[in-house]
Amino acid sequence: MGLIKSYHGLLVARFFLGVAESGFFPGATYLLTLWYLRFEVQRRMAVFYVAASLSGAFSGLLAFAIEKMKGIRGMDGWSWIFILEGLVPIFCSFWIWWALPDSPETARFLKKHEKEFLINRLALETGSGTGRVTNADKIKWKHIKAALSEWKIWASVVMFWGNTIGVYGYVQGLGLFSCRTNTLSSFTATVPTIIEQLGYDNANAQLMTIPIYVAASIMTIIWAFWGDYKKVRWPFIVSGFSIAIVGFVAQLAIPKPRFPGLSYGFLFPVAMGLYCPFISIVCWVGV
Repeated sequence: MGLIKSYHGLLVARFFLGVAESGFFPGATYLLTLWYLRFEVQRRMAVFYVAASLSGAFSGLLAFAIEKMKGIRGMDGWSWIFILEGLVPIFCSFWIWWALPDSPETARFLKKHEKEFLINRLALETGSGTGRVTNADKIKWKHIKAALSEWKIWASVVMFWGNTIGVYGYVQGLGLFSCRTNTLSSFTATVPTIIEQLGYDNANAQLMTIPIYVAASIMTIIWAFWGDYKKVRWPFIVSGFSIAIVGFVAQLAIPKPRFPGLSYGFLFPVAMGLYCPFISIVCWVGV
């Protein structure tokens, strides 16, 4: 991505970047389910998800600084963003393969009795309450067919799509309201751009995104711990979306750009309401 020189090159590089990234989050989710019980995993997954969210918030500041490298070696600032930020996961890939265990059975840092304890407590937690399950079973075509023919899986896909479209379509690629009218504009922009359109300069816009993501992250952690404590998922999904709806309706109703502070304030319930149900949806399906 950092070295492309044409539009076609952008499409090809972006495609393979997507292919490489596509297994990361599902793999991380699956890995956590191999270590924790059903109502233990959500709070751990929330920490993982919040770390990703906060990194997205602070990476905006890093990108703002790296963009100042425009012109070095004849490359644009955005090229340096991809190159420098891409070097970090490339470096990590050389040792993470060996450092990250696949399951309790293969964890070198666990003693034998610790492995047996983890394996047995996970094996005894079955959906029916009887029998045993094991992580050592191979996935076969009949398992894939059973998953694809299960209506609950497709219902969860709809929920996941609804949440993801909201997160990436608004919080990270928010449909920007026109500053001249009260209608949606025909283009999308990131949250810093929205804040900038409200009258703040670019540097302050980058800084002002951080409280939004921090608030969303805190609420995600609270929802995850609360959901595990209550041992239920759906009320936290519905309540999260309800909070987001309030933020969306407010953004539609507030005249732009007459009340920039109010518009900025209602970015908080949108982000908080969209982020907190995500982990509940994933955990409802994963465990």
